[in-house]
Amino acid sequence: MMSKEQGLEQYSKQQLIDFVQQLQQRKKISPAEIEQFTIDQGILIPCCIFDTVLSPFESICAYLKEQQRLTYHEIAQLVKRDDRTIWTVYQHAVKKHKQKFIVKKDDVFIPVKILQDRRLSVLEHLVRYLKDFYTLTYHQIAVLLKRDDRTIWTVYQRGLRKVKA
Repeated sequence: MMSKEQGLEQYSKQQLIDFVQQLQQRKKISPAEIEQFTIDQGILIPCCIFDTVLSPFESICAYLKEQQRLTYHEIAQLVKRDDRTIWTVYQHAVKKHKQKFIVKKDDVFIPVKILQDRRLSVLEHLVRYLKDFYTLTYHQIAVLLKRDDRTIWTVYQRGLRKVKA
């Protein structure tokens, strides 16, 4: 086991991986919890904002604009999209959904930076992240994102095919 005084530089990559696996087994720490401590995730999106009325991207843009008080340009930079796209998506969201989002403290959070890869759709990114990092079932993801289980399965499979290609 490593002591606090020792620097991490002296350990090999495999030794560090073994240490993390021991933490997971002994202390019941999930991969998602370890990731939260090891990676600077930036702004996090709570899963409770996803609504059946809004598309996932509309929900994200509305949340970032209203709750995080970001400008269109800042949102565009975060998700690697054009400012005009963000403005248009937000305008559509405002017309469809007039209430404010209520964020729960015990919610599942997703880092915005996962949306920067344009190979996958927003929903594909969300489903893959929840499946791969939180190891949730398709049903659990469907409940979180307020979608049908079959939709979640289809989106996940499509995302896998796109990444492999």
